[in-house]
Amino acid sequence: MGNRDTPDWEAVNLEIVSNIGSEKANVTVKNSSNVEKELTFTLGSWNFDPDSESPLSSLGLTPYRPDATLTVGFVGEESAAQQAGLKPGDELIALNGTKLISWESLVDVIVESPGERISLDILRDGQPLALDATIARRDTPQGQSGYLGVSPTFEPWPEGYVFTHQYGIIEAIGKALDKTWRLMTLSVEMIGKLITGDVSVKNLSGPISIAQGAGTSAGYGLAYFLSFLALISVNLGIINLLPLPMLDGGHLMFFIVEWITGKPVPEAVQEWGYRIGGVLLFMIMGIAIFNDIARIT
Repeated sequence: MGNRDTPDWEAVNLEIVSNIGSEKANVTVKNSSNVEKELTFTLGSWNFDPDSESPLSSLGLTPYRPDATLTVGFVGEESAAQQAGLKPGDELIALNGTKLISWESLVDVIVESPGERISLDILRDGQPLALDATIARRDTPQGQSGYLGVSPTFEPWPEGYVFTHQYGIIEAIGKALDKTWRLMTLSVEMIGKLITGDVSVKNLSGPISIAQGAGTSAGYGLAYFLSFLALISVNLGIINLLPLPMLDGGHLMFFIVEWITGKPVPEAVQEWGYRIGGVLLFMIMGIAIFNDIARIT
């Protein structure tokens, strides 16, 4: 995307975010026959709300995923599905006497029926079985929705759709440096777009959002959790270099002025700088914490 390679969806998301405020984005795609072509996305009317959607979905893109089958792959502990007696490996046949044609058709009924009692016809080890379940309730921003606590198995991935990124020590160091540099440049770009208004101050996040993000990434696995920690570390490093007297970047600014003028910055100027920098810093922190509280209420 643009002039950078995007070997995975994480890289694609980063490049999409970097184009916030742009009028267009050039994307090079490759079809199943390895034929490349360049597409242009018009972004003039693009609206992206990170609180409710991903960068991909905001552009109308959905990563390929094998179709879900009607075979149960996972049953949550103490869930409505477990209480009804569902087990991994059960094949769902009918819901309330109506034949199921896809997993999505089951989800549509469950989500719209919180608290209702349903009957499920299943096959277990080739034998038909009827189960009754009471759909659990959970609160969402749109109101209450039903929840069964079960997930499906999926069709196998087609050949050529799964890649393993594995590098030697030297190559891994190069990849790590490149990824860190991209995170640094992206952080600087976002700060600039925050100043110009291309990115809203509503997107600022504080400690609550960071904790939630850490928990979510940890749920996906160690690699995602470490990647999230790297992102936070890079962001904190970039912010610490901002030319605010309360931060290391402010001290660096005073040293540069002293190097240019040949004499230290007057103490009175430094004192006023610390006051202004402190006000700005606490203002940013206050906005971030306010945004955190607004997201969870």
